Amino acid sequence: MTKGGLSFESKLFKPHIVVTTFEVFQSDFEDTLKHIPFYYMIIDEAHKLKNRNSRIINMLKELPTTRILLLTGTPIQNNTEELWSLLNFIEPKVFQDIEAFKVE
Repeated sequence: MTKGGLSFESKLFKPHIVVTTFEVFQSDFEDTLKHIPFYYMIIDEAHKLKNRNSRIINMLKELPTTRILLLTGTPIQNNTEELWSLLNFIEPKVFQDIEAFKVE
């Protein structure tokens, strides 16, 4: 499969860029988006991911991607668990255990 090309095996179009909202992402996730291998994922309004048990964060974790950038203008409210949730999302191997993170 090439960038912006068509995979003949899967018949899946691989776009260069996908710009969407959280709402559209959730509605198109199962049928389309979770099957596209993204190289780079940029998430605006990333403060919406601060709840580690939210539906959207679990969906985003299923996406095949190589790199992730989180953008947010809303500060974390001095809450260690919210910060850990974002760090765990982008580096799950490094930030595996919330209790160890709190101690450290």
